Amino acid sequence: MYNEQLEQFGLSKAQAQVYMYLLEHGGQKAGEIARGVTIKRGLVYKALKELESMTLIERRDEPNKPDIFLARHPEMLRNHIEERLRRAKEAEVLFTSFAPALGSAFNLISGKPGIRVLEGFDGFKTLYKDIIAEGKSIKLIRSSYDRENPEIAKFIDKQIHEQIRHEINVKLLTHETPNAAQFALWSDDDRLVTRRIVTDPNFLLPAQFVLYGNKVGITDFETTFITTIIENIAIRKSFDIMFDYMWRAAKAGHDKLLAQAEKDQNEKKGYSKAK
Repeated sequence: MYNEQLEQFGLSKAQAQVYMYLLEHGGQKAGEIARGVTIKRGLVYKALKELESMTLIERRDEPNKPDIFLARHPEMLRNHIEERLRRAKEAEVLFTSFAPALGSAFNLISGKPGIRVLEGFDGFKTLYKDIIAEGKSIKLIRSSYDRENPEIAKFIDKQIHEQIRHEINVKLLTHETPNAAQFALWSDDDRLVTRRIVTDPNFLLPAQFVLYGNKVGITDFETTFITTIIENIAIRKSFDIMFDYMWRAAKAGHDKLLAQAEKDQNEKKGYSKAK
């Protein structure tokens, strides 16, 4: 009657039939169950053993008589479902750890770039989980829109702490913001960040670019909030060359901005002491 639902809970077809038969008919011998269901006798005995180990049925021994099997209360299925969820979470953690290496091995053999398109906030989280799983230094080109959504900004701050915990260094190209120079002078070392500020007012990107491992992660912050992860050595190298070129080109403006910020700070300190 409810065999399909039981299978959705994680029972096999044979397990679902046997458990449902016992729910409907009460205590039964193995032979009686085999005659009452539509699966082979061997599968019935296998299902009984499995259901017993899952604590979904119980066996009653009677001297000199065949064992009797009884279904336990359906609430016991909740324990089975919770155990499956726990194992699924463990599998997800394990997969996240090994997926980058497996993907790299596949791409090296096939010669094709691995491309994933991930939608919304969950897709963005997947990118940052992948960065932690890689555990290597990254190069980041900021989007000028990355702090407009408070929820995303909060998540990025959390990601920064995770990267510090995993000792992931960041080389950051950023547009000029009111606090960029202060971060570069007094906060970035603690955050494992080396910052280069692009003072050109036209350097306002709608998308963020992250270079990590053999991958490039691109997130559109302005419109669709879609993240694309490309895994390909040649593409990563190409982005490296462009990043390093912009890094060098921005040096003069960056140094001038920091020198002015440091001068302003010293003058402010001197004024405070004079008062």
